[in-house]
Amino acid sequence: MPKRLILVAAGILVILGCTYRDRTPPTVQIIQPAKNATIVAGQTPIKVFADDRELARVELYVDTTVLDTFEAGVLDTFSYTWDATGEVPGSAHVIVARAADRWGNTAEDSCHVMLAGGTGPTQHSADVTVDEVWWPSGNPHVVATGINVSQSATLTILPGCAVQFDSGAGLTVGLGSPGEIQAIGTPDSGITFVSSLASPGRGAWYGLRFYEGTRWSSRLSYCQIENGGELGGAAVSLLWGAIVKMDHTTITGSAGYGIDFSQQGHCTDFDYNTITGCTGNPMRIHPDAVRFLGPNNNLAGNGTDEIVVDSGTVAASGTWRNHGMPYIVAGGVQVGGAALPVLTVEPGAVLKFSAGAGLECGQTGPGGLVADGTGGQITFTSAAGAPQPGDWKSIYFRAGALDQQCRLRNCLIEYGGGDGKGNVVIRDARPQVSGCSIGYSPAWGIYLDGTEYPDPDSLEAGNTFHSNDSGNVRRP
Repeated sequence: MPKRLILVAAGILVILGCTYRDRTPPTVQIIQPAKNATIVAGQTPIKVFADDRELARVELYVDTTVLDTFEAGVLDTFSYTWDATGEVPGSAHVIVARAADRWGNTAEDSCHVMLAGGTGPTQHSADVTVDEVWWPSGNPHVVATGINVSQSATLTILPGCAVQFDSGAGLTVGLGSPGEIQAIGTPDSGITFVSSLASPGRGAWYGLRFYEGTRWSSRLSYCQIENGGELGGAAVSLLWGAIVKMDHTTITGSAGYGIDFSQQGHCTDFDYNTITGCTGNPMRIHPDAVRFLGPNNNLAGNGTDEIVVDSGTVAASGTWRNHGMPYIVAGGVQVGGAALPVLTVEPGAVLKFSAGAGLECGQTGPGGLVADGTGGQITFTSAAGAPQPGDWKSIYFRAGALDQQCRLRNCLIEYGGGDGKGNVVIRDARPQVSGCSIGYSPAWGIYLDGTEYPDPDSLEAGNTFHSNDSGNVRRP
């Protein structure tokens, strides 16, 4: 039963309607074995401490296999003996303890361990210039400096490999000449990229960097990437058009972004990934690459839970999905080109524009914009902490806009008009604008110009306007 504030006065019991809701996650910590420990194959004790005033359960995993679920009290230490007798010598595993309270708040702790008996540690300090395979029997694979996979070589990292990086070390692919990486784990035998330190902090090593020479067949699958991003960089960077497939991969503890997709680098098949516990945003991305973000990613729990979108052109059709956090549009975004692209914004999505940023349709060639919030209002607003009229430019439909593929429906559009015209600008185009709330412009709500535009009376009647200094609809 929810906790309520109860007053007793003059023999009358009064229950006020303020329902208590605990939003504080529990505390959970793996206290045995030690992180990054090497253990002997056999009976391995695991101990977990959890604390919460309304703890419900603690779940214990090795890799993706559930070992046990403990019903919990207020606080307790839980013990389990893992039978690691049949595990491969030198193989790497991750122990995960996940605690939950009765309000649904969760927390988890992880611990990487390695089975003794392999041939490692294996030291790596030279560039990979011929095909090379890293085996789990060589664990841990210790990268002592920056190494580059290039000269048409392929680096294959097999399931169960544990790759550790010294401070200042990192792994680059395709810098200066073609290169490829195949790091494809399995649900039961992942691949880890971690610091060689016993107690690493965020940014303990440089990270993974992919450059323009990266072959498109490169892939990260079922990988764990922890504490990269030394000097405040990203744990993973895709630069100068690099393309990598990424799925079922977790990035945690970056000192900057989780992933930096810069200069049109992007991932294909980006789905079932997790980015959490990073100092900055989960990612920075080019506007034409947002469409590759699949629907099954978890990007929450970072220093700033917002997806940063750089300036650039959307040249291919695709959808900006609602990932449960805002897009921060950091510059001008244009939709248009020879492929007749249509940018679709998913219901419920929120786009926040930085100063001087805006969204234009038809400037760089024919293009469309469909923002239909019928299934959940779509928001276009300011990225400022204290929004003011004119913080960003506008949503601008130009002569190249594909009229039948340009719709704003059930949208909240506010604090634009920084171009001196309005929140929405329509010049020689006929987009459909209906059911929208348009306000807080230092100029017009909708600014019409040119010789073709929607009927002004219909725009006035079909939308809601407020707090636009020049008026609702500017008529040429």
